[in-house]
Amino acid sequence: MQNIDVGTLKLTAAHRAKVNQALKSNRLSYGPMTEEFEKKFARTHGNKYGIFTNSGTSALTATIHAMKILYGWKDGDEIIMPATTFVATYNVILHNNLKPVLVDVGGDLNINPDLIEYKITKRTRAILPVHLLGKPANMKVINKLAKAFKLKVIEDSCETMFMRGVGEGNVACFSFYVAHLLVTGVGGMAITSDKELSDMIRSLIFHGRDNRYLQIDDDNIPTKEIIDARFRFNHPGYSFRGTEVEAALGLVELKNYGRMIYKRQKNAIMLAIGLADYNALPFSYYNNNHAFMMFPMLVDERDKLMLHMEKRGITTRTLMPLLNQPYIKAKGRYPMSEDVLGRGILFGCHQGLTVKDIRYIIRTVKEFYD
Repeated sequence: MQNIDVGTLKLTAAHRAKVNQALKSNRLSYGPMTEEFEKKFARTHGNKYGIFTNSGTSALTATIHAMKILYGWKDGDEIIMPATTFVATYNVILHNNLKPVLVDVGGDLNINPDLIEYKITKRTRAILPVHLLGKPANMKVINKLAKAFKLKVIEDSCETMFMRGVGEGNVACFSFYVAHLLVTGVGGMAITSDKELSDMIRSLIFHGRDNRYLQIDDDNIPTKEIIDARFRFNHPGYSFRGTEVEAALGLVELKNYGRMIYKRQKNAIMLAIGLADYNALPFSYYNNNHAFMMFPMLVDERDKLMLHMEKRGITTRTLMPLLNQPYIKAKGRYPMSEDVLGRGILFGCHQGLTVKDIRYIIRTVKEFYD
């Protein structure tokens, strides 16, 4: 029996060499590799500044907190988000004492921009689109709406990178978790071209510390200003920093992202063609601007199919259950999200899979339905 997981990790000699370089520097705290990774990743997505964190959730938490401080948001103010996403998107809004306002998704499984305006109130402060599973949301329409209503746009891009449209909001947040795309094990990033916002996010991930003292190199300039800043904390912050080791892995991964995305797209198209007869998602969903963190389908008898696949060594996931979580009390109906909740399934299409693996997945699904 084959063993096909939802994600992959293959550490090469280049990864090990870069990590050893970090270790030989005798440094794990914020340093030159982190700084290089931040700059390169941000510029790859058309932004000026990157802030490396210990997770995508941390990046989102600090970003919303930074905006709350800078723009004077009050407890109970609202952020619009999709009704289909991972729970972290909902949680980071709650943790900042703000109110998540849910909007149903469309046929691309992302927030339906045609429904956003109906949820905007006097207390709405931002739109938080999620680029789900590797496919960017419709940022052109979302940014136009945000401009019309003077709202901020925070992209939850933890599952999507290197695609057209990503990084076009005020800020975008990413995850480098092992089941995602660019992998550092743990880690995340916020990117923006707004220096004031970048500085505030960076301060918050360093416990809210004065930005004049953020790395040990600053001790090489023992001025009174630096000494005073070492333990000056302007805001209540977090310990959300990444390390040089994770940044080292990220730098190597960043060199290879083109091949990684190409292989995922190739595998996904093979799956989309081979499974078209059993899938309610149209082929067009898979054939346009998609990084494919995982392969999604909408199917009949989802739960039975999952068990069938798991027994044959293919790891599966349900498609981002949010509305059914015990602590989430969603008002109203969200027909597309409810359909996804009942019929959505995910499994791997990552670059570690061979043509033989893809054919095995197709054969296993066909075996269940036929």
